[in-house]
Amino acid sequence: MSGKKPWKTNWNQKQAEDGRAANRREQDKKQNGKAPEKNTPVDASLAQLSLEDKKPPPATEANPETTRTDGSGVETGSGGSSCSKLPASTTRSSVGGAWGAWGGSTTVARGNKPGGTVSTAGNGKASKPLQTSKSNVKARPSIPASFTAAASSLSGQKKLSEDEILRNYLKLRNTIDTSSDSPFGELCPRPGYGEKGRVIQVYANHFAVSAAKPFYLYTVVFEDSKPFEKRTQKIRLERLESVHPDLFQMTAMQGLQIVSPLRLENEASWPFKFTGSDDLSENQDNPESEKRYDGYVQFSKDIPIPMLLQHLAGSYTPGLDIEFMVQCLNIVLGDYPRSQRHLNPILNKYFQPNNPIPLDAGIVALKGFYSSVRPSAGQIQCNINVCTSAFLEGGNFAIVMTKIIRKYGTPNSLAKALPALNKLFKKCKVTHTYTGTRKTRTVYSIEQYTASTCTFQIKAIGGEGASGAGYVTTTVLQHFAQAYGLPLRYPDYPLVNVGTREKPINIPPELLEIEAGQRYKGMDPSLTEQMIKLACEGPQNNRERIIEEGLRTLGHHVNLNPAGLPLSTQFGISVSTNMALIPARVLPQPAILYGRKNVLKGSPKFTIFALNLSPLEGRNIRDWLMKPLLSECVRLGMTSQAMDVDRMKYKFVPTVAHGAPNTIRKEQIEQRFIEIASHPGKKMILVILPSKDRSEYALVKYLGDVRYGINTICIQNRHLAPKRRDMVPTLSRNLLGNIAMKVNFKLGGTNHMLYTTPTFLNGKVMIMGMDLTHASPGSLRGAPSIAGVVASCDSEYVNYPASLRLQTPKEDGQGEIISELKDMVRERLKCYQLTNKNALPTAILVYRDGVSEGEYLKMLNDEIPQIQEAWRKVKSELGTPAMTAQMVKITFVVVGKRHHTRFYPHNSKIPSSSTGPQENCLPGTTVDRGITSPYEYEWFSQSHKGLQGTTKPTHYVVLKDDNALSPDALQEITHNLCYTFARCTSAVSVCPPVYYADIVCERGRHYLDSIFCPSSADLKNAQVNIPPGTALEEVPVLKRMQLENIKKDTMDKARSIWGGGVHENLKKVMFYL
Repeated sequence: MSGKKPWKTNWNQKQAEDGRAANRREQDKKQNGKAPEKNTPVDASLAQLSLEDKKPPPATEANPETTRTDGSGVETGSGGSSCSKLPASTTRSSVGGAWGAWGGSTTVARGNKPGGTVSTAGNGKASKPLQTSKSNVKARPSIPASFTAAASSLSGQKKLSEDEILRNYLKLRNTIDTSSDSPFGELCPRPGYGEKGRVIQVYANHFAVSAAKPFYLYTVVFEDSKPFEKRTQKIRLERLESVHPDLFQMTAMQGLQIVSPLRLENEASWPFKFTGSDDLSENQDNPESEKRYDGYVQFSKDIPIPMLLQHLAGSYTPGLDIEFMVQCLNIVLGDYPRSQRHLNPILNKYFQPNNPIPLDAGIVALKGFYSSVRPSAGQIQCNINVCTSAFLEGGNFAIVMTKIIRKYGTPNSLAKALPALNKLFKKCKVTHTYTGTRKTRTVYSIEQYTASTCTFQIKAIGGEGASGAGYVTTTVLQHFAQAYGLPLRYPDYPLVNVGTREKPINIPPELLEIEAGQRYKGMDPSLTEQMIKLACEGPQNNRERIIEEGLRTLGHHVNLNPAGLPLSTQFGISVSTNMALIPARVLPQPAILYGRKNVLKGSPKFTIFALNLSPLEGRNIRDWLMKPLLSECVRLGMTSQAMDVDRMKYKFVPTVAHGAPNTIRKEQIEQRFIEIASHPGKKMILVILPSKDRSEYALVKYLGDVRYGINTICIQNRHLAPKRRDMVPTLSRNLLGNIAMKVNFKLGGTNHMLYTTPTFLNGKVMIMGMDLTHASPGSLRGAPSIAGVVASCDSEYVNYPASLRLQTPKEDGQGEIISELKDMVRERLKCYQLTNKNALPTAILVYRDGVSEGEYLKMLNDEIPQIQEAWRKVKSELGTPAMTAQMVKITFVVVGKRHHTRFYPHNSKIPSSSTGPQENCLPGTTVDRGITSPYEYEWFSQSHKGLQGTTKPTHYVVLKDDNALSPDALQEITHNLCYTFARCTSAVSVCPPVYYADIVCERGRHYLDSIFCPSSADLKNAQVNIPPGTALEEVPVLKRMQLENIKKDTMDKARSIWGGGVHENLKKVMFYL
């Protein structure tokens, strides 16, 4: 094995061969009277290839193993994805060296190597293998001959523009009969590009990627009977690389996946053997600690990059697995930053741990860069952006613990700090070296006892102990002093348990080191606010950081040291250092009706109750808040006739004792709600909260929305507290106006609306927003997901009542699908029916949030049919048979907010009519060219004005469009709706229906606050507890049973708290704002 090379030819030899081949081609052209083309883009030559060209020429006796050279000189086989062997002139014996030739590989057996139990990337917690999501993709239909002929007739141009690519694609779709299985897929095709608006140019943080060679994916397989974790996987791979360095020559790795431009010597697999240990802390020189590992590198799949380029350049290829090739390109481009020891890689983000920014006690923020490959019209691009995230502070555990204890008090009052310590450091990775070797442990819990108070029994040295059984009782403090000669400096600090509940291993914190670079996910609102301020940088600064620092950090800068060039250059990949300059359009701002004389209307027959939970006196609240607020309501025209402030009723309920224990306060707050609910007529409660405390806000919303059906508005005490005792606070007009707007729409009024609605919104269309939120880190195990659906019920498209549902957690197999969508849509249709004189909408425009690209087909196959079934159900209830009823037309748009595309003005300063020069792009900036797919119906829209930092555009993708809306029409509707958000007088960043759905899901989380934000005691009770003495083989089964019981108990508790959901009184109003 030691002398055998895994790959066919080496890089230098193949590079020389490619150079000689290129020279021969140029000489041939000159002899034929044709000058060679200069600086021809890669995609220009590829654009000339049609589907007809992809057919291999017939084999001949002289060349039985046919090869083909594409426009870039790349040898590929039939279709470019499964290539034939090299001719006999480049066989293994004649080439020699380690690496194989560029080009395809033979068709190989995909089966596992016989013998042994295979342990691959899919077992344990190792990284997932790169593969297509078969559950979402139907079997690919065969390509009709007519398709190939049509594609061939439409190609032939040197380089196609975006319009030409789209025009040819649409011609192909019209040529082929798509009544049965279609080769085009199921997503809605792009019907065209938008034209409305003022045309401008903007920079996008996308960089052109040049790539022309095919790659190959391999998987490292260990013949091991036991699954192994990610840390073990890393140890094994490092050991394998040290034993067989030739195997990792010119390879990019992620987990157990290997991407290489070369082929294995053995074509199908290459076996290996080595000895080592899964634990780096064990003595590698001790033969007893070493184990033998057998395995092999197995061919997985071709990566036909040339075919991807042809596809993007206009030669549409049905069924091409673009997502898979993008993942492989990300592995190659990410190899350089992953190999840099000064960077901390997390997925496709690369942070710089050398410059931590203190965020809170024990928490720091790190800045870095995001990188991801994106396909676009005619080329591949790399999206690069700045990023900031929270991490645990690395270093000595005791020193970090000191900072946290000081935040809560002195070391003698650890009870306050202990819950925070457990929340922060549970499952944290720590290391220690006091035993003489470096060991890595995982924190199970921070205990209540300390080194000076914790006692245990240990074997006595040289005789029997006090117990007479050879054991003596000692403290942890004494043990470390006697056994290791380590006197402790912090004996009164809580011990760190790095074992389990059944078998604790308690170590003093000063002997532990917290590993740097561990991401912290338990962000509370205050930390999130700090993070936003920290990450807030202007567009000019962000753009300069990306170009000057980001490209160098990621290995794309032209001035990199030649000795340290990234591996991607050996793959024939290069990334441009120039940001993409793309066309954009600025859509005009719509006219808005706002004010008493236009549309504001409400009812004077209601009572506002003031519930004071703060230390302020009641008379101050009456004079400082209630009277100015009611005056503002009248000023804004909340009545149809002029009326006096005294006619607007407001009442006070007894103040809840401030500073009382939580249980007593909760009882008192609920008692106030009972008293208010007993009053007749419409009512609303204005609650003055003492602070930003989440639990009290959650209780108020739960009692108001679920238990008693009363609208509530919360205001924090800090807005009313005077700066000095002798001052009377004056509430700003903005604050009073914001509260008045909430009062108005919670009572069914209208604050503002579009002066002229787009043609499609003719009053017979229902606009719907949908979202699904999942449990966050720190929630109880088995915490449910919450689905929210809002839908318009008026002709002005400003009133969006909501439906809420609980459903099983995401990890239980439901994923991103809303399981009870049919019933929720039925509720919304019934509400629309009651408001519109028993009529149903003729069309539904859906905006769906929270969906990744891999979930698009699930939306088409699962959620859209549920909407259609709900419409049939309501239609049949009106007396129309479901089968004969004409189906409602649905336009389904996915809204993406979690992306990293940013736009920057072409000129650093652009004029603004109201604020003068600014760095962000203007509101209404719309992009559907340059960085978008040539085939999918998508666009980016920046509808809002950036007040601070760099504005983030929203990404819209159309999955279904029965209404045949043109890009201009749909982009105008989406942009104009952003100006109708109920509690804001300017445009918002996301289309309001989906914004409302996101807010209503968050409101549902407040109802289950004890599950999503549990106490330390609740978290401890929800842990798996294996009784002492349990047989080793029974532990996994027992753990699984206990975990299932814990999840079931959590779900039962959630359903009990949830009850019937939102109260009947509030189902027709926007209670959630």
